[in-house]
Amino acid sequence: KTLQELISARCPSYGFPVQFMRGEMRLYVLVRDDLMPELENVDCRAKNTGIGSILANKGGIVCTITIRNTHLSFITAHLEAHEGSEHYFNRCSNMRDILGAAKVGPFPRRRYDASISSHHCFVCGDLNYRVALPSDQGDSGYDSVTVNSRKPKDAHIEEVRNIVEEEDWYSLNKADELGKALAQRDCLAGFRTLPCIFPPTFKVKRGENGFVYDKKRTPSYTDRILWKSLDGLEGNLLPFAYEPCPSFVTSDHKPIRGAFSVVTNSGEGFNKDAEMDDIQELCSKIKLQKRLHIFVSDITCTGLDLSDTGKKSDPYVMFVTDPAHLLHKPKEVKKKDSLFRIGSKISSEIEEVRERKKKRSQWPRTMKKKKDRVNRGKKRKNSPWPRTSKLKKTLNPDWGEEEIILEVLGVSETSELAGSILFLTVMDSSASESSTSSGMSKPDGLIGSVAVHLQKLCRMANNDMDDEFSSSLRGIGCESGLNSPIEINEPILKNGQIHGQFHCSIVVSWL
Repeated sequence: KTLQELISARCPSYGFPVQFMRGEMRLYVLVRDDLMPELENVDCRAKNTGIGSILANKGGIVCTITIRNTHLSFITAHLEAHEGSEHYFNRCSNMRDILGAAKVGPFPRRRYDASISSHHCFVCGDLNYRVALPSDQGDSGYDSVTVNSRKPKDAHIEEVRNIVEEEDWYSLNKADELGKALAQRDCLAGFRTLPCIFPPTFKVKRGENGFVYDKKRTPSYTDRILWKSLDGLEGNLLPFAYEPCPSFVTSDHKPIRGAFSVVTNSGEGFNKDAEMDDIQELCSKIKLQKRLHIFVSDITCTGLDLSDTGKKSDPYVMFVTDPAHLLHKPKEVKKKDSLFRIGSKISSEIEEVRERKKKRSQWPRTMKKKKDRVNRGKKRKNSPWPRTSKLKKTLNPDWGEEEIILEVLGVSETSELAGSILFLTVMDSSASESSTSSGMSKPDGLIGSVAVHLQKLCRMANNDMDDEFSSSLRGIGCESGLNSPIEINEPILKNGQIHGQFHCSIVVSWL
């Protein structure tokens, strides 16, 4: 029987919306039959990272599904094997390549890797990270070339085996390479995993029940499950099981299984696939006394990493939403009728709010003052998204007094923003200065982004968050629709790695 037939026999009430095979890698996603009609935006892609990035014995598969307004992504990976720091860094590089090449989902989510564009993202598979005990000097017990120059390999294996026999799981987890990678953010920045309170799952003898290890290999936790939730949605995901399957005997690995409870974004939000005509019609029926406005100021970045885009940087920040219609200007709507009027004169009410905010702000400005600039998001040619101005040749851009005002379309209450994301996207326009072999301009380079949960911001404005959290953020309170600034200070992420630090102040108001 095929694997799918075996699974179907055990799970007769489940369908297979995803059945993807690439070389030796497999990814199956099962969904209960009664939930299958609720699935949307199913997409799946893969990236090979074997020899020459061609062979499919190593690599990863990425898929995404949307159910009940919740984007779930699943990544299975088989990363580079062997012990030593060189292989450790190659594994981290493999994970970055998989995220960067296998982007999934509809526009605009496909602009970003799955670790950024998902509400909840899971990574699982044979990640091949090893147990590396520290030497007497405090560093790893082997180096990248000879493996045993600091501590003999046999001694290292024997010491790990003794720790396993003593069931000292704390010491093993402390020496786990994946734990080191997450702590140092060498890969999968922002992801979490549960501690392994069980014997290492590699390398065991085939045909043997339980854990019988190969005496020539270091027992290690190579088989793992990790997850990451969008900021503000961490409480919607709860892991409640994480364990090996010791009775599985057909491999030199023992599989890992995990169980998670996920609360979906089941609020009555807009249909993500609705046509813009339908959205405009819906907006016209809603008799809004006030509209949601997002004021973004004090925008700075530090330590931009341009290893992927070039040596110099002409950065700007672009503001993108999922779903796109929240800020996206439909091409068929005439400028004078558009709800999203880029570059138009600011209304007196918004100007008054901005002035009050400026007077009562308690956050000191450490940036060099520049000419006061306010815009509703300058629109770059051929781009529907608002953005800041472009700065020249800097890795630490500071937009000074420039303020971006975003007007959110067709939203009258917080529940309509369930699952919505604002991407603070840092771009490099210098990457487009060169041309391709065909003479076409290259697109601007993506440096990285910060994903912000829009519903969380609106709850702050609506004063309906829990008292402890809201009091810690709102400071001195609200007045005439004006809320205290929310400070965003987050790493700029791309393909699971950090590419700088992003800071801004955000005020959300219904005006």
